[in-house]
Parts: sequence; C-alpha cells; structure tokens
Amino acid sequence: MKTLNVDNTYKINTNPTINELLQENKKIVSFIGASQSGTSFLVNNIARIMARRNFDVAILDMTQNKDSYYIYTQNKESIRVSIRNSFKDLSEGKLNGLQIENNLTVYTDVPGKNEYSARVENILETLLKKHQVVIIDTDFYTDADYFAYSEQVYLVQTMDILTIQPLTEFLSNLKSKNAINNEKIRIILNKFMNFDEITVSTLIGGMAFYNDPSMTYMQQIFEKNGVRYTTVSYNQQAYEKYIQDVANCQFTTNYSIEFRKELEMLTGGQTYTTGAEKSLNLVRRYFIMGFIGNLFKQLFGGDSSSNNSSSGSSSNTRTGSTGVSGNVSNSLKTKYKNIDGQNKLKGVLFTGLINNTNDIIDNANTKKANTKIH
Repeated sequence: MKTLNVDNTYKINTNPTINELLQENKKIVSFIGASQSGTSFLVNNIARIMARRNFDVAILDMTQNKDSYYIYTQNKESIRVSIRNSFKDLSEGKLNGLQIENNLTVYTDVPGKNEYSARVENILETLLKKHQVVIIDTDFYTDADYFAYSEQVYLVQTMDILTIQPLTEFLSNLKSKNAINNEKIRIILNKFMNFDEITVSTLIGGMAFYNDPSMTYMQQIFEKNGVRYTTVSYNQQAYEKYIQDVANCQFTTNYSIEFRKELEMLTGGQTYTTGAEKSLNLVRRYFIMGFIGNLFKQLFGGDSSSNNSSSGSSSNTRTGSTGVSGNVSNSLKTKYKNIDGQNKLKGVLFTGLINNTNDIIDNANTKKANTKIH
C-alpha cells in the first residue's frame, strides 16, 4: 500500500491480502466531486441498481458530512447507536453496517472526522472478505489511500464550471501522492444540459488541468484525449424527490421511467472517449457504463439480460458530436442564459480561459507531432 511518510511522499508497499482479494473478482471504486455535484445521489442509486442485479454491494461513506448516517438511520436513536462504532469495528475485522436491502449494506458513522477511517487497509480488507463490490463515497477530506486502492476513480462534475478549480486542486494532491493515474480516471458529467457555451470538451478540458487561483501555475491531471466519460441529464423532478427523501430520512428510487432508464444505463450502457467525439467510441469494460452488463458477466458469470434490455432502450439517447443525452427544456435554457452580473462574467471568463488553454495545448501537441514526422 502507499503509506505516507514524514516527508509527505508515498512509498509503494502493497498489501498482499487486499491484492489477493481483488484478484478473486472483487472490486473497489470511488466517487469524488465538489459539493452539490450529486456524487452521493449517484453512489446510492448505482449501488441499489447493482444490488438488485444480485451483486453483493457495500457503500462506504468516507465523506465528512456522512449523508448516509442521516438517511439510513431513519432518525431513530436505536439505529444510530448500533452503527456508532462502524469504522472502529471494520478496522478490527468486524462487520457492523446497515442492511438496507438484499445485497446492499451501508457502512457509515457519526458525521465529522473519524480517527478509525485512517486505517484504510484494515477497513478495505474486512469489506472485501464479505462483499463483491465496495463503492466509496468520498470528499476532499478523504484519505488518499482509498483512491490508491480504487480500481477506478469517478470524477463527478456538473455544468457549474466554477467548481472545477477546487476539484482539480484535490486531484492534483492525489496525483502528487501517486493515488490516481490516467487508467483509473472516469468522468461523469452530472445534471448535464445542452449549452452552446459549455460543451463536453469545455468541461473535460477544464478538469484535465489544475490551475492555481492566481493562474500562474498549471499541472496536468490526466490526458483529456482518450479519457472515458458519460453524461447524466439534468432532471429537476428527480433531484426534488431526492431532497424531499433526505428531509424525511429515507431514500427511494421512484423516478420517472425515462430517468430510471438513464440511471440503469450508467451500470450497463455506454461511455464515450474524448478525442473521438465525432465517432463516439463505445467502451464496455468498465464499472459504470458497461461494467455490469459485460465485465461483471465475465468476472462473476452474471446474467446481463436485464442490462441488455435497459441499455437497448436507452442507446439512442446519446447523439450528436458531443455524445450528450436528453433534451433540456427551453425554460431551463433561458434560466441559465439569463444569469446576470458578476457570476455571469466569471463564468464567461473562466470558460474562455479553459477553451484558450485547450487550444494552446492542442496546437502545441500538433506542432510536436509534426516535428517528429519531419
């Protein structure tokens, strides 16, 4: 495992037990996004869909807010007491989670920093001995080792380009510790809407580089060409339902048929590869967007028939040169286009900065390639 030394650099010191468990067709993945990006929403929905397809799934809530602590304890003191030492128990080899439904267990704890959450190897080893898939809900305070052990790291980004900078700052820190790399990164553009000003390329191009606040330093996080991504369209009804559920300490999936299909497509549909948006390459060997329908079938011998039906019904929702899904109502377009004042100015400037940066990098790469040819 990568362990933190006093000089703040990581050394490779692989945990053989976790590696052996992962070779037994088990998987660890993590999700990270800025506040209000919908990361927890996606984690909980994806986990439920997978569990209902007969995979033993664990949600590990490593966020500071611990939304799952409020949602799944149902405002009942007896349940809160029962899981109050959940992370301590995991670190000691004991399973103490909330059985939400068949094949789905949530591991959470009292909100705030938890001293036992730093015992990364012990916690993950305990979970992998019981569950097939561990989905880690993370934030900018989560220990880097959880990302280091994740086979894939899903970056959740919305249309709000002003949240890109804090996300890339955290990713820069992870990269400096060798906790992430190009092969791990997947992107989910959540609450996606069709705008001329903000495209898939704009968002992913901005996420590929960290710029310090003064714009005097730039670090590449990942190669923007070739990174795998998908989109989840903005659905006001679904998010209103989620907010109401949280207020009532519950979590349900009573969404519209169309939105349910889109969420199911995340676990068995398709992704696209940047740098090939015109051809929209289909990617099928990853956790979300093809992981269940194909990779799980290969690994676990699972039946992908339900996945095929859902992805088949949704396969035509992603069209055009940007590979985006769904149509946005005119009212929503008008709402966002009519944003005035300083926020609009900041958004325009930041979008321009991203696009200009992308152009500069693309031109430099082209010149470099031409030089090599000659």
